[in-house]
Amino acid sequence: METLPIADIVINPTLRYRLHTASPQLQRSIEQIGILVPLLVARSTEGWVLVDGHVRLEVARNIPLEAVPVKVAPDIPGGLIQSVWQNHAQQPLSVVEKARVLFLLESMVTEDELQELYEFLEVPTRRMQLRLREIAGYPITVQQYFHEQQFSLKQIERLRSLSVEKLLPWIELASQLRIKAPEFQQIIEMVWDIAVRENCSIEACYQQLGIARILKGNWTIQQKVQRLKQHLMHQRFPLLTRLRKLLEERSQQLQRLSSLPMRVQWDRNLEELGVWIQFFVEDVQDIKKLEELAKNPEFVSAVNFLLQTFTQTKE
Repeated sequence: METLPIADIVINPTLRYRLHTASPQLQRSIEQIGILVPLLVARSTEGWVLVDGHVRLEVARNIPLEAVPVKVAPDIPGGLIQSVWQNHAQQPLSVVEKARVLFLLESMVTEDELQELYEFLEVPTRRMQLRLREIAGYPITVQQYFHEQQFSLKQIERLRSLSVEKLLPWIELASQLRIKAPEFQQIIEMVWDIAVRENCSIEACYQQLGIARILKGNWTIQQKVQRLKQHLMHQRFPLLTRLRKLLEERSQQLQRLSSLPMRVQWDRNLEELGVWIQFFVEDVQDIKKLEELAKNPEFVSAVNFLLQTFTQTKE
């Protein structure tokens, strides 16, 4: 182990395959006792090139420290391989990080070394390897989002059929709202249905649906996600939305007419026709009120009116 002045360490951004940032614990540790795990560097024509330890170096520079402990790799490819083995064993690389480092090493190492890495990183098939190569070419904003939300290769493949680059406005929004992978897939399925019906692209759909406008309010992230889902649901199933609203209005009318506490329920997906009407009966007098209610023409008419709403779903 050696010590190098920070000013002597050269950063080549293309060698940074990991996408995580410094945790508060790491920040405090380096501030209090310095860097314990040496950085990995390799000698090249550029000087001492950083191979592994980008996050630690960033923290050290911000403190700032003047020098840091380092280990010297025989060369950059050898250092990267050593870095991958150590990092993946300690904290498994995300799909995106695997894609980045394998794409980087393809032109640097032998075929045998590459195959060994494929097996170690659990991407043994040619199909998986080709998918990772595609992921390595995605815009950095897309890579960052897929990494942060820990998308699996299967989840990314499902989005790939729609062309990931065309999903960019949706991915940028999902990143801002910290939408998890399964939720994002549901949202894109809704958007795709709307786009097909409206005969527009998924990109154009973002503007056409006024997404930026409906999320302009000062809501929490959770409220914005909920509002986004509701808006897309309304656009995807306009008839269903209108019927639900109508049923709500007519059930409220029933409750206003009732002299007893009551609850009206129905299948929210409108797959089953009909309603459940529950009354809260406390004593014998309430039973009499229930009998009177059943004979009340206005209440009976309101029930019929509510039931007629369901006939619209047959079409």
